[in-house]
Amino acid sequence: MTDTIHQVSFVDVNESYPLGSSIQCRYIIKEPITLSNKDWIGIYRVGWRSYDNYETYTWAHLPVRGSDGVGVMDHDGIVTFPADSLPKDSKDFYQFCYVSSANEICGVSTPFQFGTSVDELVEVQDPDDPTTLVIKTRSHILEEQVTALKKERIELQKETHLLHLELDAERKSKGQLMTQLQELSEQQDQLEQERNSNRILNEQIKELQDTLQAERKSNEQLHQQIRGMRDELMTERKALQDSPRQQLEDSGVNNISLSISNTDEGDDKEAAAAALSVSASAEDDNEARQLSFTERITGSVLNQLKKASDWFSEDFETDPTQGTESQRSVATNKEEQSLRLCPVCDVDFFDISEQDIATHVDGHNGPVCPICYMQFDKGYEESKVAAHVNSHLE
Repeated sequence: MTDTIHQVSFVDVNESYPLGSSIQCRYIIKEPITLSNKDWIGIYRVGWRSYDNYETYTWAHLPVRGSDGVGVMDHDGIVTFPADSLPKDSKDFYQFCYVSSANEICGVSTPFQFGTSVDELVEVQDPDDPTTLVIKTRSHILEEQVTALKKERIELQKETHLLHLELDAERKSKGQLMTQLQELSEQQDQLEQERNSNRILNEQIKELQDTLQAERKSNEQLHQQIRGMRDELMTERKALQDSPRQQLEDSGVNNISLSISNTDEGDDKEAAAAALSVSASAEDDNEARQLSFTERITGSVLNQLKKASDWFSEDFETDPTQGTESQRSVATNKEEQSLRLCPVCDVDFFDISEQDIATHVDGHNGPVCPICYMQFDKGYEESKVAAHVNSHLE
């Protein structure tokens, strides 16, 4: 019996069946076996010892068979036991047994009882045949519901797991989007800072352009002043070239008169002529020396002015964006340093107008001694000049 007892299994076996009602027995053929129309299913009292100790039996329904007479695996079978054939004892336990035509036990069910009250019984539709009503106990129905709920719970758990996976994916995607949003926000802040910086730079550039425009106007005025000073110096140079000749003539006349007055009345005209010759020679030498001195002074002043003019033309008529502020400052300091030195006595002028500088330079253009070529300041007393000249003739 041990070799064949698991060939058939019974399913949907209730713990208790009502007395006086027909019951159904559902079974499944698990292994291929040789079926016969003589196979039967019996109800046995628990503790039975032989296949013929049955309480009642009914013939098994045969499944569709092949040509070799072997049945199909996993075939479901259902048999019904009439109410009048069932045991009347409600205290003992019973089992379903599948018995082959060779009197071999092929399968047994779990134990059950008879005698459940009618209140515990419920008629329900057979899930496999909706036209058939099946009597089941409430506990059995509850067990089926619990089983269905468990299956539903498992399905719900699977769905919940899938939903959690989707939620994690959504959270990850949201985190990435938040990171991208943060990066975009930082880029926007950086662009705003760059806009502010560009606006400040544009304002600074406009201020520099306004300053450059003002410097250009100032430089134009300075060019005009330099041209005016150049014209004045040219006029003064021409006047200086004419002034020494007149001074030498006056000085020569005075020297001659001094020489004649210092000569004894008894001297002859030859002494007077000699004095006149010396005076004329001194006059020529004095005129040449005076012209050379005047040209040197005027040339130095004009050279300084030319340097200043060239510097302004080079540094301010080019592209205003070329050169740094420090370079323009150094060039300006050099120009100011060269313009404020006196070309005659190298006096360093500070915070003095151009007119005052020109007046100072012109102050050096006084009379020159025709003997030693000493330069006197402009406005030096003529009597003192004459005394200096006479000191060479004594």
